[in-house]
Formats: sequence, C-alpha cells, structure tokens
Amino acid sequence: MGVAKRATLVAVKVLSDDGSGSIANIGLGIEYAVNDAKRRNAKAVINMSLGGGASTAFDEMCNDAVREGVTMVVAAGNSGADACSESPARAADVISVAASDSRDDLASFSNHGRCVDIIAPGVGVLGARTKTNSGSVAYSGTSMAAPHVAGAVAVFLGNQSGNPTPAEVREWLETNASEGKINVPTASRPGASCCQTTTRNCNNKCPTVNKLLYVGC
Repeated sequence: MGVAKRATLVAVKVLSDDGSGSIANIGLGIEYAVNDAKRRNAKAVINMSLGGGASTAFDEMCNDAVREGVTMVVAAGNSGADACSESPARAADVISVAASDSRDDLASFSNHGRCVDIIAPGVGVLGARTKTNSGSVAYSGTSMAAPHVAGAVAVFLGNQSGNPTPAEVREWLETNASEGKINVPTASRPGASCCQTTTRNCNNKCPTVNKLLYVGC
C-alpha cells in the first residue's frame, strides 16, 4: 500500500488521539523530522495531513523546514474555501494539495484558490484503519490527497543521484503535472488582476491551479 513502496517511513506523532494539538507540538515534530533527515543524510519529504486557522508562526515553521532542504507537502484543507485562509496551506514554500474525485472533479469539500499548488486524488482513498493493527478503510479529504504527492516526491528523490532542492522538486511536480484535466467549479476560479502577481495573498480572487499529479509509468 502506498505510492513509494521502497521509502522509509518516519512516523512523528504531533496530535493527540482525538486529533487535537498545538502549533508548538507540531513545530517540535517538524524539527524532529528535519533533524532526523540530516542525521541520516537522507533525502526526505515531510507530509502534513493537518491544518487549522491562519497562523504566521505555523507558516514560518514550515517555511524554515523547506529552507533546511526538506520538501514540505501539506493538505490544502477541507472547508470548501480559500486555501489562503488556512495554515499551513497558505505557507509560501510548501506544496499545498487539493483533492479530486473519481470523476475528475475538484472535490466539493476541497479548499481552492491561489494557495493550491497541485491536485491529487482525495475521495474514497484506501488507507490503514486507525485504532487497530490491521484492516483498511476508504477515507476522503485533502489529507488523503497530500500523501499521493509526498509519495510521488519520494519516488522522484529516490531516482536521483543527488539530492534535489525543494525548488527543484516543485519544478518537477509542476512540469510533469497534467494540466486542465480537473473540472474546477467557476466559484473556485473567478480570476482577478491579483493573479498576475507572485504573491499568495489573493483573498480567493484567483483561480485554482488546474494541475493534476502525474508521476509517469
């Protein structure tokens, strides 16, 4: 099960069993993951299938990890709203992932807007069942879409002789993505002059990127 079947997984628990937690604890988890990659001199990607309200502190924790050379993939959020209103989806240096369904529609719950970097499957995705040591169950959410991208990044990193930078990883994802394949609702792509800027502060007035994850055969 999984996209990168040869990857070494490092599980870092930052939330309680009920899914709650603090930005401080998440920050400690990010720091642990970055230091672990450095200690092992390993190519690494961090997946974070979590999020909450806008937080500059949270954003900077993620941006700092990227500056340390670790690609950060995050869920865009499930509010059906502007991804730029939530952290860490709005962080400048992360790869923020929206969700699509089996009909190639943007999932109705998926956040959207300029802060989305790529789209990946996120509806009815088979995953390990929680609170048991066996079994599987189908989940939906951008938390399911993000690991598709993180897995693709792991495959890419594993196939490279060197250690690509997060910027090079982003370029690879964007270059190889399938463009214009997802049906994005008009409300999620109204377009505005701010779309011509390079900032993410667009207040949901810019179109959702229409790039579907593709890793080749």
